[in-house]
Amino acid sequence: MCDKIAYPSIISIIGNILMIISFIFIGPLPFLPLDPSYGLMIAMIAISGVGLANVMVSTFGRAQVAALRVGFNKDIDTYMLIAGN
Repeated sequence: MCDKIAYPSIISIIGNILMIISFIFIGPLPFLPLDPSYGLMIAMIAISGVGLANVMVSTFGRAQVAALRVGFNKDIDTYMLIAGN
């Protein structure tokens, strides 16, 4: 997904917004009239996981593009170097 769009940073921003929303409801914030429940926690942890996955995948993709831009070869060694960090 990140390889097909012009600005993969948008995926990272969306992931961060999803994590913010999930943490708002996991608490929940004192001014929200919600009682913590098992279902709410499970849903918010799932949303947080999707958000974190978006951030991690887009960051890895942007790191690959940056490495290729500065002159690294497009081979398995470059991908292993980025994945190892």
